Amino acid sequence: MRWLLFAFAALVVLSGCVFQQLPAEQRFLCEDLTQPAATSIPSCDSQESCHALVESQLFSFDDASLPLQSRIALLDYENHLALSWLHFNQSKDIAKEVHDLCGATDVYALPYHINRLSHALHQAFLEVDASTMSLMRFLFLEESDLRQERVDLIPEEPLFLDLARLNDNLNELQTPEVEETRTLASKLVEQSNRVSALVQALGFHSEFVVPYTVVDAIQDVAPGALPQRSSDVFIPMFSKAFLDGLDRFNQFSKLDDALSVLKRSPSFSLLLTASALVGSKDSVAGDFSTLVQEDALHRKQARQTLVDLEKEVSAMLNDANALGDERQLESLRSSLDSWKSDRYRSSRPLGTLLVDIKQLRLEAESLQEQSAEAQSLS
Repeated sequence: MRWLLFAFAALVVLSGCVFQQLPAEQRFLCEDLTQPAATSIPSCDSQESCHALVESQLFSFDDASLPLQSRIALLDYENHLALSWLHFNQSKDIAKEVHDLCGATDVYALPYHINRLSHALHQAFLEVDASTMSLMRFLFLEESDLRQERVDLIPEEPLFLDLARLNDNLNELQTPEVEETRTLASKLVEQSNRVSALVQALGFHSEFVVPYTVVDAIQDVAPGALPQRSSDVFIPMFSKAFLDGLDRFNQFSKLDDALSVLKRSPSFSLLLTASALVGSKDSVAGDFSTLVQEDALHRKQARQTLVDLEKEVSAMLNDANALGDERQLESLRSSLDSWKSDRYRSSRPLGTLLVDIKQLRLEAESLQEQSAEAQSLS
């Protein structure tokens, strides 16, 4: 009989531990912080499936016209973006589990799942930060390369607008405070400001906007390729914003501690921020995709323009009538032959090649007019 009484007492004690329900105020707070958030982050459950979606939804275009170092930075960005999508999807699934547990009669497992949620969100934002670093690296490399290609000499070409866009983004990030514009940089800073306001509202302070130097961006690139930029840019490291407040996500078991951590990492607000940063639509990632696609397309178009102008000038010189200035005709043919030589083409940047061939076309047009006039008089 004594052992039965002991077993009954133990059962009562264990029941008090296992079947624990949140007070109404805490339950409402728990549910509010973990309510589902509609995002533009596609659903995927593995690194491979996430990467396939990154490529199909954002980077399905041909990037072969980009320089090697830029393509490497772009691939790095895609990999980190895919991992962020994976971790955010995990966060959404865990947040749903926590949300369901908030109103359950048994919240014994709540601390464990909140810890999983905090860890998943932290991992996701670490990948967001890594993707931002890759994005910045791409911007630096592309601006540097387009300047070396003397794209500034061809303002009539679409590629000139790409150089201007890259320059505008980097200029806006040279100060932590950016006026509202429609650039990629302004969206990045807008989300930085939202996170800053959020962490302050949560009652802790963390400096997470950090300087990013040219050396940080292209430390393994030849010194001659360094972009000539007068100062560093400032970029937000979002994982750092929550790292201090969450005390590096140490394991915990107490319910009060779990709710405290949940307050400092509200999944609803963070997932909305994530969507604005790395979602497939209306996001920094979407704007970056557009920027890269237009850059690659305009590089390809500029190279094709060289080919088209070469053919056009050749045809014009072949059609030139001998009654025109024969000496000028031979001079133009010689200049075109020099321009077409591998030695000349390999030693001249893209902008200079375009300027030179366009000048040859003008001279060929003038010679054509002279030939036509001479023929009409003969």
